[in-house]
Amino acid sequence: MVFRSLYLFSKRHKWKLVTVSVVFTGGYAGYRYLKSWWEQYRDGETTAQLESLRILQSFEANMNTCNDMIISLLQEVRNTVSEQLNSKRITSSLKSKPDNKVELWNELKVVSKY
Repeated sequence: MVFRSLYLFSKRHKWKLVTVSVVFTGGYAGYRYLKSWWEQYRDGETTAQLESLRILQSFEANMNTCNDMIISLLQEVRNTVSEQLNSKRITSSLKSKPDNKVELWNELKVVSKY
């Protein structure tokens, strides 16, 4: 009796049951598709972020190396320039009152600009 009433119910509402099952099946298939698409999108974004982070770290490492190299080179250049342009030697010569004061003063002017 129960099976007969279910059979009659299914015959009466055949298209309603088909429509509901198609809608639910389509919704489930859409959910699965969107879930896989979202995972692929998220993985792609993660990969892109990791790649840009790797490039940024490489750039920063190169920049730090360059900065360290420039700082050490500048110290060496400054020491070399100060040795070449020794103003203390000229001032001590001027204090001893030499005959070529004008030449020493001109040399001191040039050295003092640098």
